[in-house]
Amino acid sequence: MSAVDAVYRRLPIPLQNGLLTAKGLQFRMERRGFGNSARDAELAAAERLDADEADALQLRLLRAFVEHAARTSLAHGRAFAAARVSADSLNSLDDLRRLPVLEKAALRGHTGDYRSSAAPGYLVPMHTSGTTGSPLAVGVTLEDMRRRTAVLERAYGWFGVGPFDRNVRFSGHTIFPEAERNGVFWRHNYAASQMLMSSYHLHEANLDRYIEALARFQPARIDGYPSSIALIARRMLRNDERRIRPLLVMPTAETLEDHQREVIAEAFGCPVSNQYASSEGAPFACEDEGGELALFPTTGIIEVVRPGTDEPVAPGDDGELLVTGFSTHAYPLIRYRIGDTGVMAGRTTQRPGFRRLLSITGRREDYIVSPERGPVGRLTPVFKALPSSIVEGQIAQISADAVEVRYVPDPTQFRPEHLDRLRQEIEARLGRMEVRFVPYARRLPRGPSGKLRAVIGLSEAAVRSASADERGEPVG
Repeated sequence: MSAVDAVYRRLPIPLQNGLLTAKGLQFRMERRGFGNSARDAELAAAERLDADEADALQLRLLRAFVEHAARTSLAHGRAFAAARVSADSLNSLDDLRRLPVLEKAALRGHTGDYRSSAAPGYLVPMHTSGTTGSPLAVGVTLEDMRRRTAVLERAYGWFGVGPFDRNVRFSGHTIFPEAERNGVFWRHNYAASQMLMSSYHLHEANLDRYIEALARFQPARIDGYPSSIALIARRMLRNDERRIRPLLVMPTAETLEDHQREVIAEAFGCPVSNQYASSEGAPFACEDEGGELALFPTTGIIEVVRPGTDEPVAPGDDGELLVTGFSTHAYPLIRYRIGDTGVMAGRTTQRPGFRRLLSITGRREDYIVSPERGPVGRLTPVFKALPSSIVEGQIAQISADAVEVRYVPDPTQFRPEHLDRLRQEIEARLGRMEVRFVPYARRLPRGPSGKLRAVIGLSEAAVRSASADERGEPVG
């Protein structure tokens, strides 16, 4: 725990809100500068393009981006030279396949070699735990961060939501000290008109307090983990609660399941717009007013390929995603195998220049059911607290009050004290549960589909059964 965190946790809640607002002002400057109107105008123009015009725009952006990477990134320059390809040799979007694939292991192991020499000294730090619990730390230039923000705000605008309208976020922050004692599971960032709500205290006994806080705040937008939002929505339906009526719910960071979408839409009475993005800088896609998952052409290119290859699948078939992100100038991502899977086919109806993603998968996580805090989703952010010292990680609930962390350490960066930090991060989210660590030499076991599940949980019924069994009480 840093000194700032230690001070924060001792402050009364109003002063905690003050610190969060000060941090929010910093974020606002990083993400918007003095306004995004010029960037928004560019995005509005892109929405009016037809398919051919959008492809031509993407080809211009791709050439400029590849030239930048070849000139300023040591690793990319070497890879492009070995493949005998340059920006000038890209005559169509199909020529992107001539470029080598960037594997996550290469970026993790040689991050410095991929950094652009043109990147400024200060970068906005970005951390990702990925879908395999493998942490990665990169940075983003202020201009790229502001472009990403402009795209997100443009998507909000499709549903009549402004950038400074009241909003609520359910995420992986652990900024709610003494929440079990005082029953306050939220904080405020007034710089963003934002209420931050805990995803780690959604015990059945606490849900009504969340609902009352939401009803008082009356957000125009709710975003964050769908697993958390769906728990609130189910309770609202059970209570016949109709006071909370945002204009938009935009889940992020997890796969939005159909059953979650249905219960969220019914409870809040508004559109539920799924999105796709990543901390590293994948192209941005968002469901539009017609419910189609639209890929913004100015943010990059997504290829869908057969697993482990760079061979494209047929339109409409599921495959691994290779992403080329145009807002990754500090650490250029070109044909980056990000670890997600999806399906792409055709163009969107409302914006013919936007390609259409039919689905995104690969981000599914189970709940861990904490005896103290109830169902807890989205646990992979615990790995973000580490440097890139774990190659793969998995958290599995093995009993009602114990979890097991299975991990493959990076032999060059891992330190035993990193496990102490992991334990602290897990306990901050799960409360009092036993945490066991099990190292693996090379690779964690995969499931029948060949995919690694980052979190493996027990059902609530199984946890109740295990608890009763461990106490020696009758099961069932």
